[in-house]
Amino acid sequence: MHATCPNEKYRDGKKAFENASKAYQLSGGKEWSYLVTLAAAYAESGDFDKAKEWEAKAIELAATDKAVKAKDKAEARSRLELYEQGKPYREEPKKK
Repeated sequence: MHATCPNEKYRDGKKAFENASKAYQLSGGKEWSYLVTLAAAYAESGDFDKAKEWEAKAIELAATDKAVKAKDKAEARSRLELYEQGKPYREEPKKK
């Protein structure tokens, strides 16, 4: 939420990075979704080179995990494309 919330008042790149880094460390780097979160935090902070690096790592890790759905892999590739364009990823607002 700190990195991808569509409402700017809830975004905080520094906090997003701190939380994502901690999650990554606690997982031992084995949970692909934490790498995705770390990439989003970098993008929110404006470091798109790091965002691309971590999203690419997430995509590689997801490719080896049979539990990861094709839809999730496609979304990760879409986020990588955003970062390559210098754009952060934003969650879609929830529909009521």
